[in-house]
Amino acid sequence: MIIFTISIALFSVFILILNIRRLFRIIQINKIEKQVNSNQTFFHKIMVIKHKDLFINVHTILWITGSIVLILFSLTGMLFYQRNVQIKTQFALEEVEETLHIVVKRQSDLLSLPIFQYPELGLGLTSIDWPFFVTEENYEKRFETEAEIARSLTPILGRATVIISNNVSQNNLSLAIHTEIAAMEANDLLEMNSAQLVKELSDIEELGQVSIQILDIDTNQYLFNQTYVKEESGALSLIGSQ
Repeated sequence: MIIFTISIALFSVFILILNIRRLFRIIQINKIEKQVNSNQTFFHKIMVIKHKDLFINVHTILWITGSIVLILFSLTGMLFYQRNVQIKTQFALEEVEETLHIVVKRQSDLLSLPIFQYPELGLGLTSIDWPFFVTEENYEKRFETEAEIARSLTPILGRATVIISNNVSQNNLSLAIHTEIAAMEANDLLEMNSAQLVKELSDIEELGQVSIQILDIDTNQYLFNQTYVKEESGALSLIGSQ
């Protein structure tokens, strides 16, 4: 659009210069015509020059008119093009907003899923190869295991994120569990499930520390924020709670 505007400005300057030149030429011819009015030869030559100028002026006017018409068509086409781009952009924004709305709704639906009671047979966490993570640094297998545990915990604690890390100085593992859930009246069930989870994790010798955080996304406050450490007896003992 800027280039088009500059082009129109340059064209307008060109037309102005052309008209000034034509006006100057007419004035000069009129002066000469008055001076040689009695000389038929010069008068005849001036008439020829005026005739040629008239012919050139007619063609110039036609050329200018055609150029103006072309510019108007070009400007109209550009306006239609910009309008089309604006409409397409508006449609694209509406599609993005609709997609975002669907994603937010699905996320909200996921966070609003009902919480189920901890299974009587447990989650099978003791069957995981925990000694492997104490001695080996296999990040791919660790990520897979974290995702597997998170999927198991989501129905009983809310959407879960799990991190397994090494306590190098103590030669054991730490398990961090962070879950998010929408406001609901299931705090007692969450507390019972957390207690059952800690009980199952107590049977894993390699776990030296476990932290459980349950966040209420509506208030952005923790419903539970508990940290457990392994005692000499092998049980996990609560050392901090909010």
